[in-house]
Amino acid sequence: MKDLITSTLLKKPFVYLSQNFSSFTMREPTVMDEIAPYEDPRVKKNERYAIIIKLARVTTFEGQETTNTKMIEKMPAVNLNQLMDKYNSFFPEESEEPPSEG
Repeated sequence: MKDLITSTLLKKPFVYLSQNFSSFTMREPTVMDEIAPYEDPRVKKNERYAIIIKLARVTTFEGQETTNTKMIEKMPAVNLNQLMDKYNSFFPEESEEPPSEG
């Protein structure tokens, strides 16, 4: 399994706080990345907001050490779909048969 998806070009570059962003990296999500967003009041109000928090926790845009939810909110929707696809690539589909023992 991959720990980090190397720098990937965004489908549509965007500007946030006068900085241009055209690529990102994403690390493999942890269990806490999956569960922590559900304690956030924004998610309690609208469960669909969880993906914004999850992506902000695991994504870094070039030139930034961290990403915040405002950055994710301000980017073009086509990029949200791209980031969601990358995020979901860390979770391979479950096999139909359990692994054999011995």
